[in-house]
Amino acid sequence: MPKVGFVDDDRDKDKGSDDDHNKDERSDDDRDEDEGSDDYNGLRFEDELLEIARLDDRHGLIKLMEGSYRSSESVFGYLSGKGAVNCVTALLEGEVGPPMELSVDPKFGKCPLHVATNKMSYSMVDLLLRYGARTDLKSKAMAITRGGLLPLNVALEKLSYHESLGGWTPKDPVFKLIILLCLPKMRVPLEVSRLLACNTKRVDDVFYYYAMEGKLIEMAALLMVAREKVMAAFDGSMHLRQFISEETASMHVDETKLTGCGKRGKWASVFKDKRLVMTSALELLEVFERAGDCIEAYAQSVRSEMTEQEVIKDITFLLEENGFNLKGLDIDLSNIDCALGIAHEKFKLEMQGLEKRRDFLGQVKDVGMLVPAQSGNFYAEKVICVFSCMSYSEWQLLDHYLTFGNTGCLCLVKDIVLG
Repeated sequence: MPKVGFVDDDRDKDKGSDDDHNKDERSDDDRDEDEGSDDYNGLRFEDELLEIARLDDRHGLIKLMEGSYRSSESVFGYLSGKGAVNCVTALLEGEVGPPMELSVDPKFGKCPLHVATNKMSYSMVDLLLRYGARTDLKSKAMAITRGGLLPLNVALEKLSYHESLGGWTPKDPVFKLIILLCLPKMRVPLEVSRLLACNTKRVDDVFYYYAMEGKLIEMAALLMVAREKVMAAFDGSMHLRQFISEETASMHVDETKLTGCGKRGKWASVFKDKRLVMTSALELLEVFERAGDCIEAYAQSVRSEMTEQEVIKDITFLLEENGFNLKGLDIDLSNIDCALGIAHEKFKLEMQGLEKRRDFLGQVKDVGMLVPAQSGNFYAEKVICVFSCMSYSEWQLLDHYLTFGNTGCLCLVKDIVLG
């Protein structure tokens, strides 16, 4: 397990001084020859790294890095973006030099968890969390305001600019926003946000900030992935409603003061937009108060092959079942650029991993058939608990058994639980 701390600059300085001493002892011809080969070696390294990342070739990475001056941190960003879990595991385990630092000074650079989150790689975020990456560190390299961003902030703000959300604005119904967030392409960003929210202590502070800023997309996403944590911190939805209502009242007071000073005209559009946001925020809370469990469950069941129309139909039915009367404009996405398009290879792999995890959890519910009848329910519950806590990398190990069919896989589960 790698240590968590700051990068040791002295180690690099010592190494650099030794290199300089050796370089001085070489002839000018040798130096000219080396300089001529730098570009070639650099291009060859990049080409080999690209292929290694594509194959997630752990041993290939170790061999490549043995003859290179590059640090683990220098290749992490690229490997993270490609979702090369095995390669990054080698960096974390110190198989290519000192174990990669999980916590660098956020004042001067990005933490690995911030980088992985910005790449929206569920498998990489999960891996780093398993190795002890901290979720409470802010990276000033990724924001010039608020003293930096937490990994959860990075995930939510990256999500808010996702192409599938198109041109949604607070002027559009909140029902549209929920439909858009449930589209297949939003599954991975939501699961990354869910994973980080589960491992972040003060989720309520994050929600409070977005509520104050009127960031409805971030608010909706956070309610979809961590509604219970948000509600618990505010002591239920009624207190959240009260909080937003108080903000609206305070805004009305400010508007009245400006009117008395004859300055309201300059700020009229600002107050109008804020009132619209606050109204939408209250509607959003009502939706999640009445249908939050159903929305969360549906979002986690969305599969990559589902069409936009299927999602619209499902969400419409779900919301109407919970007492909402949707109109045509509430579900009309014609003005929203949310075309599903062709999924990137990394997105496909991430979705396959998430879908396989969910499918297997459905399979293990029947594990009672493989254990004594009188205790079947107990073991089934235990199995579901165990496998719900498994990391992405652990699921990859289990994938070998899944290829041999459900029966063999569930027999393995029985051995784990009863053993």
